[in-house]
Amino acid sequence: MSSINLIEKRRQEIISKLNSLDYIEEIKTLQELKQLTFDKEINEVIRRATNILRRGIEDIHKRAEDLKKSHFSKFPNLEKDWFEAGLEFIKTHNPDLCPMCECPISDNEFIKTLIEGISKEYEAFIREINELEIQVDNLSLVKVWEIDKRNKDLYVKWKKHIKDLPDLYDLEPTSLEKGLNTIKRKLLESLKNKKIQLTKSIELQVNVEQFISIFTEYNSSIERINQKILRFKQEVYKSEKEKDKLQKELQELDYITKLLQNKGLIENYKKLKEELNNKEQERKSKQNELEEKIKATMNKYETTINKCLEDFGADFRIKEVIPEKSKGHGKRGKHKVEYCINLENIDRSLKLENAMKYALSEGDKTTLAFAFFISKFIKSTDEETQELTVVIDDPISSLDMHRIRKTVEYIYEHILKRVKQCFILTHNEMFFEELYNKIQSEVSKKRFTRETCYYELRKTPKVSYLEEMDPIRKIEENKTYLLALRALREYIYDNKINFSPKEIRDNIRIAIEFYLKKKYYPDFEDCYGIGKIIDKAKGRASSNEELKNRYKFILENIDDLYKLSEFSSESHHSKDIYMDDNEIMRHAKLALKILES
Repeated sequence: MSSINLIEKRRQEIISKLNSLDYIEEIKTLQELKQLTFDKEINEVIRRATNILRRGIEDIHKRAEDLKKSHFSKFPNLEKDWFEAGLEFIKTHNPDLCPMCECPISDNEFIKTLIEGISKEYEAFIREINELEIQVDNLSLVKVWEIDKRNKDLYVKWKKHIKDLPDLYDLEPTSLEKGLNTIKRKLLESLKNKKIQLTKSIELQVNVEQFISIFTEYNSSIERINQKILRFKQEVYKSEKEKDKLQKELQELDYITKLLQNKGLIENYKKLKEELNNKEQERKSKQNELEEKIKATMNKYETTINKCLEDFGADFRIKEVIPEKSKGHGKRGKHKVEYCINLENIDRSLKLENAMKYALSEGDKTTLAFAFFISKFIKSTDEETQELTVVIDDPISSLDMHRIRKTVEYIYEHILKRVKQCFILTHNEMFFEELYNKIQSEVSKKRFTRETCYYELRKTPKVSYLEEMDPIRKIEENKTYLLALRALREYIYDNKINFSPKEIRDNIRIAIEFYLKKKYYPDFEDCYGIGKIIDKAKGRASSNEELKNRYKFILENIDDLYKLSEFSSESHHSKDIYMDDNEIMRHAKLALKILES
């Protein structure tokens, strides 16, 4: 017999045993039978009734009895009934004078105390009897039948598993109900007589032993059954351990069976894994070759990039360009490089996440990115670039005029003249003017014959669209704005101090007002002054959610715009000589920050 057949035979044996142990789960859910407590309830009622019925006048008020004995000690032959009859006479007829001594009763503190004390004790005694009557009247076998039904249901279920389970005592409803009614009737009659004869001691004439014995027999049968159930559960616990062991063995056999059935697949897996390891080694070898080629290529580009940085007037250079090490997490084909920069003769590694954030300004970052980009065209041949379509998205960010002109020269020389098609996107009017003038200069000299088109992005509250524009007209429209913007840039970046305070203040007003009117054309054509534009935008946006979104730029910068409005207005400074240089520079930088955002 083969190994698989032997294993299968053992599996079937285990499955058969496990099926025979299915009852274990049902046993876990079954509870033990519950004993009855009604006999204890009856005994407690009988105890209370006996105590109440036996209580006499001596028990009603000990203080009153002591007063009576001390007051009538000189009349030892007086009988108790006579004394009680006297009290009853006084309470009933309420005479002013004592029938015996003819003294005013109201002045006799003893009589008053005695009557009041005994009256309160009688009232409390009556309440206690009434409460017991209610308890007796409420005695019921409802809970007994509920528990008995539950026990009978459980008994049937246990009987399926325990063949020699002792018999359950069979309660007779008619007999029990009749017995309980008899006990209740006799108790209520005795309590009723006691209320008539409160001072008399009465013996309870109720026999409950036969009634109680029924519950004793029933609970004894429950105890025998539960003992048998407890012993059975102990055996089940042992069987459950055996079941767990069998299930574990079955899992192991299933695993071995699958291994034997899939032996061919396992062998094939091992072979493929070995091939994969070989491929991985080959990949690592190719990766190392690629990294070396990238390193060699980047070393070639390093000189070109640094030449671009020098032409742009940047005060930093790159060095130690190496391929980024592969981490084995995919993204193959997206090769990156690591490099360092030399900034003012201080080496700073760019390997850390936030190093760029602190090492370079926004303009420096733009310059570095553009240098990397343009170097690919500088090192490429005309055959490699002549079929390319290039998109340049706003290469200007916080750059001075020197960088703007150099950026235009590089774009023209290495891209516009060499590629099939080029799209240049910008919001910077100075860059646009420099680029247009460069192209027209080359066209006039017949050194550039490519077709050029110019479009402007128009915005309405609901839609944006491109509209063909006349670049000459646009430059003329922007002339005043560009002059103002150029003055602010030269004042801030080139440290030119040949501007008067009034000129800087006027240039701030001109640049901001022109920009807002242009951005939201034609919403503010009738407004003169930054403040009036802001007030109108704020008022219109307050009641219109669509306009609130349209004027988002104004609303987000409203505090700074109001500051610039106040600073640039004619009433801010009566005489320019009182304008502080730091105040002028601070507002000029704020204006340029808003315009470039």
